[in-house]
Amino acid sequence: MIHDLGNPPFGHSGEYIIQDFFKEYLKKSGYDNILTNIQKEDLLCFDGNVQTFRILRKLQYLGDKDSYNLTYATLATIMKYPTNSVEGNKKDKGKLIERKFGYFDSEKSDYDKIFEEMGIKGKRHPITFLLEAADDIAYCVADIEDGVQKKFITLQDLKNMLKKIGRKSLEVQELLEKIKEYEEKNKEIENSSLFEKIVVQKIKIYIQGKMIQEVIKSFIKNEEFILNGDFNKELLDDGAYKEIKDGLKNLAKNKIFQSKERVFTDILAAKVLRKLLNIFIEGMIDWLNNEEEASLTSRNIRVLISENYIINYESELKECKNKGDEIYTTLKLCVDFISGMTDQFAVDLYKKLQGISE
Repeated sequence: MIHDLGNPPFGHSGEYIIQDFFKEYLKKSGYDNILTNIQKEDLLCFDGNVQTFRILRKLQYLGDKDSYNLTYATLATIMKYPTNSVEGNKKDKGKLIERKFGYFDSEKSDYDKIFEEMGIKGKRHPITFLLEAADDIAYCVADIEDGVQKKFITLQDLKNMLKKIGRKSLEVQELLEKIKEYEEKNKEIENSSLFEKIVVQKIKIYIQGKMIQEVIKSFIKNEEFILNGDFNKELLDDGAYKEIKDGLKNLAKNKIFQSKERVFTDILAAKVLRKLLNIFIEGMIDWLNNEEEASLTSRNIRVLISENYIINYESELKECKNKGDEIYTTLKLCVDFISGMTDQFAVDLYKKLQGISE
């Protein structure tokens, strides 16, 4: 329930927009010369899953410093890549745990304490493999179902993909037979759109059931390696449904995520998020440097930021050792606030700050 908590407005598109913003901003501002390499990479590689760990540890203020006050095991489980932003982000070149990263420099002490206490420093918690598998199982087929609902994808697209990837795969052949069976059982439905929706819905349930069984088999088969921290694959990539999972993801990527509707949304997202980042960063850097002598606009900008974030910001500022730390902490505050918005809230706030009437 919590692993996607840190996703910014507009999902993965929002992540890329924040990353691209800082590629330009750090050079333009000159802050790339005073931030540490890890602090820079934290911003340049902003990731919603990493933000989840920060939210769970600090940002949901409930009267004490422990935020949600979750167990070490739960906090460790949501960290898919237990490395910092310099050691990680090696994409497909490194080990599984090095492909992205799991914690910001601001949460290093939390990471150290949790993973040392549990004796798994530098390793994935075993249950994280199940979390990642559950995520794939939930979304790789649901995306196709959504695509059919919105008429970006047809049932024939799905069948064509399966035929292309699986001429020799028993699992693909069984799936194609199952599709035929569902088509035959529902052939009396005259509405072609409804027919496709029902058939795809039944296919989704079938595939997810098969994937769950594959994950169970893979976990049991590799349990010793998983518990020792030596397993270097995702569970679904170790089983017979890897080709189907990859095929479904590619179909969604080509038909949904590159559709004109998605392109328009991404353009809007970039305009909204870049403007909000500029406004809040400019205001809060002014406040950092001048406090009560900051401009009226900057003081008003500070008022707009949620109290939860301000409480944490002031606490983190007290721990700063130099100007670079203060800049990093201030930039993180702005990212905390903006990445915590919903799509609609971000758009509405953008309109208000731009003076755009409904």
